[in-house]
Amino acid sequence: RDVGQAEQDLARVPDRFSLRSLQPNIRSPIETTARAFIARLWAETMETEFIGRQPIVNRNQAILGYRLLYGGASDVQYDPTQKKIAIPVPERNLALQFEEVLSGATGFVEVDIEALNSEFVDALEPKQFVIEIGSLEGHDAKAVAKRCRELRKRGLRICLGNYQRRDNRQILLEHASYIKIDAIATSDSEVRTIVRRMRSSNVKIMASRVDLPSQFDNLVDRGIDLFQGYFYARHDPETERELSPDRATIVDLLTRSSTGVELSEIDDAFKRNANLSVSLLRLVNGLQLARSNKIDTVSQALVMIGTHGLSRWLNILLFAGGAEDGPPSPLFKLASTRGRLMELLQLDLLGPDPDREQLGIANRAFLIGMLSLAHVVLGVSEQKALDELNLSKEIRSALDSYQGQAGVLLRLTKCIEASDHDTAQEIRDALGLSREQLKRAQLESFSWVNAL
Repeated sequence: RDVGQAEQDLARVPDRFSLRSLQPNIRSPIETTARAFIARLWAETMETEFIGRQPIVNRNQAILGYRLLYGGASDVQYDPTQKKIAIPVPERNLALQFEEVLSGATGFVEVDIEALNSEFVDALEPKQFVIEIGSLEGHDAKAVAKRCRELRKRGLRICLGNYQRRDNRQILLEHASYIKIDAIATSDSEVRTIVRRMRSSNVKIMASRVDLPSQFDNLVDRGIDLFQGYFYARHDPETERELSPDRATIVDLLTRSSTGVELSEIDDAFKRNANLSVSLLRLVNGLQLARSNKIDTVSQALVMIGTHGLSRWLNILLFAGGAEDGPPSPLFKLASTRGRLMELLQLDLLGPDPDREQLGIANRAFLIGMLSLAHVVLGVSEQKALDELNLSKEIRSALDSYQGQAGVLLRLTKCIEASDHDTAQEIRDALGLSREQLKRAQLESFSWVNAL
């Protein structure tokens, strides 16, 4: 249950079975190892509810890193209407989980100032992580500055979170690589003042809670460098646009695949669109679906995918766009993660050794996860997207009103993305999923999407 209780239990063991009966030079290393094992065992079973990641993008909406959430605490520390929630001190083994989630990308992790000297911070991989810290109120500013200097020498970068025009962390600015402002709570005049003050420094300015396209555009105009929020996953009615030829082809194939379509027809459509062909081959080979043999033609890829997997890959391509689009967009990452997480959780609910029908149910959960964001990529309202894609009644009801088990899984993934951990835990409990099942599915989904 906890290390202290375990040590008390060990102390009650009779001397003849105890480490105390050993010579000090033998006892010490064994005792140290035993205590480390107990601590690790406790850490590995701790009730960290979720690990979340939210992309941090630049002005071109290229992903530069991820904001990592942990410990089951909601990400409300920047909400001026609520009291700041204390951030739980993470365990050392969480640093390794973070590395798996990031897969080489930069990770932004918020820690309480009290945790700057923790084993967790010491375990973070230098040059990969950014430590985000809050107000200095109630702390020794010189001691915190000294610790920040030590962390910078190690290679860890510092971000001053919830930065304001009048801020009490001027002493830390020389050690900071980033400052973060709250896009909702910071006025335009304050943003302009902060940008002007940082212009002569090497400190980059990040805005959090950027959840509308109009917010993003405004902050770009104000001189902000980096952005955290789901603005790229929101449909803006004022910017409805025509589909690119690539995506128009995919939507047509998606609609036809729901009523049955021959692979030869799909092959012909891809041959007429070089960008889509390159995108498909890149995805298939990137995920090593071909095992030891590289797939060189669309015909080979389609034979390997088969008719049952066709809708899945058409969905992935819809979000990936053409090969000329460059790295995967944050919307592509979000949709793929949502779909894969739902698929893995659905498999857990179906039980071991799923048959062909059950695999079809899991694949449908994947499609529902991705299609829940299709309206954004299509540039239309959710209702119009549902109409255009000619979806089955089951899929549509899951997307429309969270009906069925897949609909409940969709609601669960959205709660996790929004850091609504209380509701997510209620849904998880109602579904009968364990914490370990959810965490394992999250890590596997992140790993799968990182390979796309």
